[in-house]
Amino acid sequence: MLSACGGGSSSGESGALDAGTQRNAADVLWLDSFDRAALPLESREAMFAPKNRPDALATRFSNHLNALLADPSALTPDYGKLYGLMTLQTESSAQQIYAMNTLLGLDSVKGFQPLPAAKAFTWPIDDRVQTEYQVGWHFFVGSVFAETGEEFGVQLMFWSHSLLPPAVAAAAGLSPLENLMSEMHLAVTPVGDRHYRARPAVIAGTSGLLKMSDAPVSFEIGRNAMRSRSAESFFPVDLVARGVDRSRAEAVPIGLKLSLRQTKGYVLNGADGMAPSCDGIGTLYYSVPGLQVDPALSEIEVKGKTYKISHGKLWYDHQWGTGFIPKGHVRHRSMRALTNARFAAGLDTSYPGWDWMFAAFDDGTEMALSALHTTALTHFYDQTGPTPPPVMTVNATATYIDQAARSQQVPATVRVIEWVKSTASHGEFEATGTWYPDRVEVETAAESILADKRRFTLRPIVQGGQQGFFAAGMEYSEGAVFVEQDGRVVGRGFLESTGYADNTRQSLKLAGIPATPEALEVVRARDKPDLALAAASAQYLAEHPIEVTDDPGRAGEANVVVCRGLL
Repeated sequence: MLSACGGGSSSGESGALDAGTQRNAADVLWLDSFDRAALPLESREAMFAPKNRPDALATRFSNHLNALLADPSALTPDYGKLYGLMTLQTESSAQQIYAMNTLLGLDSVKGFQPLPAAKAFTWPIDDRVQTEYQVGWHFFVGSVFAETGEEFGVQLMFWSHSLLPPAVAAAAGLSPLENLMSEMHLAVTPVGDRHYRARPAVIAGTSGLLKMSDAPVSFEIGRNAMRSRSAESFFPVDLVARGVDRSRAEAVPIGLKLSLRQTKGYVLNGADGMAPSCDGIGTLYYSVPGLQVDPALSEIEVKGKTYKISHGKLWYDHQWGTGFIPKGHVRHRSMRALTNARFAAGLDTSYPGWDWMFAAFDDGTEMALSALHTTALTHFYDQTGPTPPPVMTVNATATYIDQAARSQQVPATVRVIEWVKSTASHGEFEATGTWYPDRVEVETAAESILADKRRFTLRPIVQGGQQGFFAAGMEYSEGAVFVEQDGRVVGRGFLESTGYADNTRQSLKLAGIPATPEALEVVRARDKPDLALAAASAQYLAEHPIEVTDDPGRAGEANVVVCRGLL
């Protein structure tokens, strides 16, 4: 079922498609190389239609940037130089457009659905791909066990980005699906072996290779898919994916086919699912722990061998929002002024990236933890020297879930006691040589949870790191771990770390923009207010003061801004 189709490019013509787009299409269709004749019938016309041509992609994107420049947001940096770098191209591949999109300024949120101050979640409709927002992802991670005794860590994520604001896309003749740029992340890691990860492939909705449905919820990138079986519930859900690890001289096919059933309810993260929501920007975020694998319908492929799965447990996250990637500005002008003033005064402690982890204990309890990066710990980020950083201690928010699926949030401390250096490159995605957390200790003093869950260690199931890339160039670390107490394995889990590497140079390269010193500076400093903007912001704030609150009941009041999951 997971075998590749074979095929080559000799039986079809590539037309106007660049080599990278052909390779990405081949990867998601499980082909050795691009073959027009092997495209699904419904995709053949779309792939070579005018709206999917490189000149059309570049024109739509340039028109959007020019419109942003013609109508600049108040109290926002000038993006003339930044967008000038991007509008020089008359033809762009889907991957180049995708990479450029992640480098946009704060004004990129204009026209996208803002986040609410409060939300009543409704399932399964909220499990769908939310195309009216800017970005979103469906994320499945966990550990599975073969009938023959082997153990594997698995990751499957479907990541989608709406390229243009919905109204702009519609005016350009694009449907919500055609306006998407999507990529799949797949990793299969046998215990004691090494981390196997497929090269990320980004696919434009105009290619005809994306499909989605709201009832039942489904999403497909080529032959890779998540498919709910019922319009009334997201679960059971069937996952199928295949890719090729090309990080070494010998390419290694990997794949999975998993059927998952729900055993616990939905858990809202942050403040009632706001993680965070501040004046229209942020993310909506929930999880479903304790997903059980159906052995009759599940298998894993790695290194040319298929393993029937006897049992396993996975974690599901769905997160989506506006102004998250790339970072966006808030709606109220006074709040923008406050943000600029805080930055100018050195009071902004935010920093890109986070550490996330979960532990699934053998007794059926779980704990997920999140620690956002801060400026106080910058000496631990972007470290590429010959020796690892020292022990890093960070404050985290933990969500503890008992056997009855009751959840509570408690404060916790995470200590990174061992680091690992990224060394694996995947084709055009070059390893940064950055140090990432590899082994961590977790501790909480919360007396409201079981005493034997208040301290444990997460140890990776393989040595050598578990790093990967986004198709826009960002490197991150994501892999399965053992949960240990006093040297005993008491569960399984996952450890994720982002924002540790400076990916600016790589993202510019993938965007087709020369990484000159000037371009690097323009991108890295794009959202920083200059002295004039800081002064204008201070004056505006003095004339138009605001109150910031976490009370959603005050949304809509004059001079009040609601920020939830942040204060």
